[in-house]
Amino acid sequence: MREDCFVLIDIRKAIIELDSDEIADLSNFVYEHLGHTSLRKFAILSPNAHLSKTVQFVRNYKHSSKYQVFTTLEPLLNWLKIPQSRKRQIQIKLDHFNQLN
Repeated sequence: MREDCFVLIDIRKAIIELDSDEIADLSNFVYEHLGHTSLRKFAILSPNAHLSKTVQFVRNYKHSSKYQVFTTLEPLLNWLKIPQSRKRQIQIKLDHFNQLN
Protein backbone atom coordinates (compact mmCIF):
# COMPACT_ATOMS: atom_id res chain seq x y z
CA MET A 1 0.00 0.00 0.00
CA ARG A 2 1.29 3.46 -0.83
CA GLU A 3 2.24 5.60 2.13
CA ASP A 4 0.11 8.52 0.98
CA CYS A 5 -3.05 6.42 0.77
CA PHE A 6 -6.37 7.65 2.18
CA VAL A 7 -9.32 5.37 2.89
CA LEU A 8 -12.93 6.56 2.75
CA ILE A 9 -15.63 4.14 3.87
CA ASP A 10 -19.26 5.11 3.25
CA ILE A 11 -21.61 3.32 5.66
CA ARG A 12 -24.47 5.83 5.38
CA LYS A 13 -26.78 3.21 3.85
CA ALA A 14 -25.55 0.28 5.92
CA ILE A 15 -27.84 -1.53 8.31
CA ILE A 16 -25.95 -1.40 11.59
CA GLU A 17 -27.12 -3.70 14.34
CA LEU A 18 -24.41 -2.90 16.87
CA ASP A 19 -24.97 -1.32 20.24
CA SER A 20 -22.84 1.56 21.53
CA ASP A 21 -20.40 -0.75 23.31
CA GLU A 22 -19.84 -2.83 20.17
CA ILE A 23 -19.31 0.33 18.11
CA ALA A 24 -16.80 1.56 20.68
CA ASP A 25 -14.98 -1.81 20.57
CA LEU A 26 -14.85 -1.69 16.78
CA SER A 27 -13.58 1.89 16.88
CA ASN A 28 -10.86 0.88 19.33
CA PHE A 29 -9.89 -2.01 17.06
CA VAL A 30 -9.56 0.31 14.04
CA TYR A 31 -7.61 2.87 16.05
CA GLU A 32 -5.19 0.31 17.47
CA HIS A 33 -4.48 -1.29 14.09
CA LEU A 34 -4.05 1.91 12.07
CA GLY A 35 -0.57 2.28 13.49
CA HIS A 36 0.40 -0.99 11.81
CA THR A 37 -0.50 0.31 8.33
CA SER A 38 0.94 2.90 6.02
CA LEU A 39 -2.39 4.72 5.70
CA ARG A 40 -2.24 8.46 6.12
CA LYS A 41 -5.92 8.92 6.97
CA PHE A 42 -8.97 6.73 7.45
CA ALA A 43 -12.36 8.46 7.09
CA ILE A 44 -15.83 7.04 7.64
CA LEU A 45 -19.10 8.53 6.37
CA SER A 46 -21.62 7.62 9.05
CA PRO A 47 -25.39 7.27 8.58
CA ASN A 48 -26.42 9.08 11.74
CA ALA A 49 -25.28 11.20 14.62
CA HIS A 50 -25.59 8.37 17.18
CA LEU A 51 -23.02 6.22 15.44
CA SER A 52 -20.85 9.21 14.73
CA LYS A 53 -20.88 10.39 18.36
CA THR A 54 -19.96 6.94 19.66
CA VAL A 55 -17.05 6.57 17.25
CA GLN A 56 -16.00 10.20 17.79
CA PHE A 57 -15.84 9.53 21.54
CA VAL A 58 -13.31 6.78 20.96
CA ARG A 59 -11.39 8.85 18.42
CA ASN A 60 -11.24 11.86 20.76
CA TYR A 61 -10.22 9.67 23.67
CA LYS A 62 -7.38 8.24 21.63
CA HIS A 63 -6.52 11.61 19.98
CA SER A 64 -6.15 10.05 16.56
CA SER A 65 -5.09 12.28 13.70
CA LYS A 66 -5.55 9.39 11.24
CA TYR A 67 -9.12 8.35 12.00
CA GLN A 68 -12.27 10.47 11.86
CA VAL A 69 -15.98 9.98 11.34
CA PHE A 70 -18.24 12.34 9.42
CA THR A 71 -21.96 12.48 8.63
CA THR A 72 -21.53 14.63 5.50
CA LEU A 73 -19.07 14.63 2.64
CA GLU A 74 -17.97 18.29 2.75
CA PRO A 75 -16.07 18.23 6.07
CA LEU A 76 -14.61 14.83 5.17
CA LEU A 77 -13.17 16.28 1.96
CA ASN A 78 -11.74 19.22 3.91
CA TRP A 79 -10.10 16.87 6.39
CA LEU A 80 -8.60 14.81 3.56
CA LYS A 81 -7.55 18.05 1.84
CA ILE A 82 -9.52 17.16 -1.29
CA PRO A 83 -10.86 20.19 -3.19
CA GLN A 84 -14.63 20.68 -2.90
CA SER A 85 -14.71 20.87 -6.71
CA ARG A 86 -14.20 17.08 -6.71
CA LYS A 87 -17.23 16.46 -4.45
CA ARG A 88 -19.60 15.62 -7.32
CA GLN A 89 -17.12 13.16 -8.85
CA ILE A 90 -16.56 11.46 -5.50
CA GLN A 91 -20.30 11.30 -4.76
CA ILE A 92 -20.91 9.66 -8.15
CA LYS A 93 -18.29 7.01 -7.33
CA LEU A 94 -19.76 6.42 -3.87
CA ASP A 95 -23.26 6.09 -5.36
CA HIS A 96 -21.92 3.60 -7.91
CA PHE A 97 -20.32 1.44 -5.22
CA ASN A 98 -23.51 1.58 -3.13
CA GLN A 99 -25.53 0.30 -6.10
CA LEU A 100 -23.27 -2.74 -6.44
CA ASN A 101 -24.59 -4.19 -3.18
